[in-house]
Amino acid sequence: MFAVRQGLFHDGETFGAIAKRYLHNMLNYIREGTASIHFCCDRYDTDNPKASQHQHRYAKSEKAKVFEVSEQYIAPAPQFFFPISANKEALLNFLCMKWSHDEELKSSLGSTCLYLGGGLKNVTESVVVSKGTVSEVAELQQSTQNEADTMILLHSIYSFQKERTERVVIYANDTDVIVSCVYYTSTLLKELPEMWVRTTQSSYLSIHQMASSFGPAQCRSLPFIHSLSGRDITSFPFFTSKKTYLRCSKEVEIPALEDFGEADLNYQGTVTTDVIQQPRELLAAVYTKKNDEI
Repeated sequence: MFAVRQGLFHDGETFGAIAKRYLHNMLNYIREGTASIHFCCDRYDTDNPKASQHQHRYAKSEKAKVFEVSEQYIAPAPQFFFPISANKEALLNFLCMKWSHDEELKSSLGSTCLYLGGGLKNVTESVVVSKGTVSEVAELQQSTQNEADTMILLHSIYSFQKERTERVVIYANDTDVIVSCVYYTSTLLKELPEMWVRTTQSSYLSIHQMASSFGPAQCRSLPFIHSLSGRDITSFPFFTSKKTYLRCSKEVEIPALEDFGEADLNYQGTVTTDVIQQPRELLAAVYTKKNDEI
């Protein structure tokens, strides 16, 4: 949804015109010779764990309402459209349908393959548009990923393992995505030559270099530390910083936090004594460091 929101709507523009413009923009953003584009969508079905959050946003939007999204309908002002989950779901479904069925748009892809995941009527379905044809992607079917933030990693792993992609560029500005990318670049994607996160039109983060700088141990513990410190750009508890957490993680022995995300599926998430004690020690080190700085 981040990429969609960046495009916004133009005054008097129909949803059909928006679909064409979005695809045209995506094709202009990529480098010549790009093998594939993966358009990963958030899921807004009622089984989504974030459904209550979406409903909360709906209740706060006094002027927003549900709009019909179809070819000839003119898009409303973004501030009235995007607060409603049903509108975002309908827009993503329309974009995926348009790009996979419109012959003119399919031909505009040229030799580039377009993968669509999470935005189809069947939200667990993933397809690829290649050389004018649409095919299901068996390895990506029945995905349990509800958010684009995690689905893009699934697609990245697929691209590397199945298509032997040598460079992955992800368009996102979310800290959660960046942390996940660093983690997977040191684990399942450690043989991937290059991974980049494009945060703005002209700003790129070299994830493979970041992972190399951190080292395997710190990369593997990073998701736990990121969650412990408040996630996203927030720092918690207060009056600390994520940089302090990262510095202290090098000084405290935290092997249980490094292994926590890679446990056997039968035991994943088991809270052992070490999983409790080591974050305590890290937190104490963070506040000791903070006290020293003051």
